[in-house]
Amino acid sequence: MITDRVKLVTDRYNFPFEFYEFQKEAVGYASCYDFSAIWSDPGTGKTAISSAVALLSALAGQTDQVLVLVPPLLITQWRNWLTNLGVDTLAYKGSPKWRAAQKFEDWDAIVLSYQIFKRDHSRFMSEMKTKKEFIIIDEAAEIKNISTLVYKAVRDFCRLRNKRGVMLSGTPVTNVVNAYAYISIKTPEVYRSYRQFTTLHVTAVDPWGTPTRFANLESLAQALMLQSVRVRSEDVLELPEIQYVPIEYAMEPKHKRLYDKLVEEQLLVLDSGEVIDAVTAQRLYHTCQRLILAPVNGVFPEAFDIVRQMVNELDIPDSGEKLVIYVNYQDSNNQVFQYLQKLPGVVAVQAFGGITPKQSQENLARFLNDSGCNVLVGNPKTVGTGVDGLQQVCRASCVLELPLTAAVFQQLLARIHRPGQKKKCVLKMAIAVGTIQAHIAKSIIRKEDVVQKVMPTKQTLRMALTGK
Repeated sequence: MITDRVKLVTDRYNFPFEFYEFQKEAVGYASCYDFSAIWSDPGTGKTAISSAVALLSALAGQTDQVLVLVPPLLITQWRNWLTNLGVDTLAYKGSPKWRAAQKFEDWDAIVLSYQIFKRDHSRFMSEMKTKKEFIIIDEAAEIKNISTLVYKAVRDFCRLRNKRGVMLSGTPVTNVVNAYAYISIKTPEVYRSYRQFTTLHVTAVDPWGTPTRFANLESLAQALMLQSVRVRSEDVLELPEIQYVPIEYAMEPKHKRLYDKLVEEQLLVLDSGEVIDAVTAQRLYHTCQRLILAPVNGVFPEAFDIVRQMVNELDIPDSGEKLVIYVNYQDSNNQVFQYLQKLPGVVAVQAFGGITPKQSQENLARFLNDSGCNVLVGNPKTVGTGVDGLQQVCRASCVLELPLTAAVFQQLLARIHRPGQKKKCVLKMAIAVGTIQAHIAKSIIRKEDVVQKVMPTKQTLRMALTGK
């Protein structure tokens, strides 16, 4: 019966490949529910699975139109994918005037960013109030924070009449409370309110109100997996080995003294009476990490030596190898790009540095298609999330500024370690000792340990059972 469902949709639409058995099972299972989730690893085919579920719903008369919510960088990728399947698809972006001129009823599918959906929320709520819409919520971590307007906009829309949908993420839970956002949309009957959720699962908070201790994680894990599919790539795919290389380095003394001085100045600001809360702490984390890659008297910092070493090890450009470098901030992106231009044989492009989104898209396409372009500098939350094709052209990544969550870290890793990769992969992480980066690295590991109780992997289960 499951095979018949998949055949029904593949006979009607132009899917470019045969579905694996685990993908057919996922399609069959998810299509049984009005709302479901696919929490499978990157590279296991979430785009194809969710598309098949949505199109099956259309063939069954349950859906008139598909709405795909994505990060901005994925709009073109999704539009091209659906168009090639044979679905008339609108990329809903551009100026407010251009968007207002578009007629929703002219299209079988609409792809747009979360931010545009939030801005035009009243229009979607009004024009699609009773229409049969199927919502694909790609990179669902975009709605993990229930205090944001983006989450509230998606939640309210999904609760309208005649709405069905599926959430996609390979790394949905970055901390325990994220799970409530997904459950409140997928299976809202599980918890009456966020207050009930915290009563059941949060036992302690820090001075800023951030939950630090948790209870009943087994029942939370069960709730998260209701109407959900979870496939680990290690169980179904044969991928090459990957090597993780954390590189701890000491900042040059003059640079370290400047870092320490600026950190103290930041802390002195708090002595003026500013209340320390979670937002303040995160702002300090970002401010301090930006100092690490800041040049001192026009001299590039020590972390850039790691870039030079990787370029030499990969023998760029003689070997034809390519490299992706991740940094969090626009000024860091610009600094790394300027440094790369000084290295012989390196032809680098930026994505989401001091350039427009259109230029970023063009640069990404150049990196993927131009054999002479060998280094890409990007942000973990943009290039590192959802972009496909990097595994076809490179096997190496370098993280110069650590993302603040384990989920983003796992996503950027999965850009190169996924189906299509033929070579052994390497990921190097720069950690400046005596700085905020050491704390971030430990924090990611600590959060990951808690998260794995909610969404365990085979590896963490083996460690729990055997102590190895």
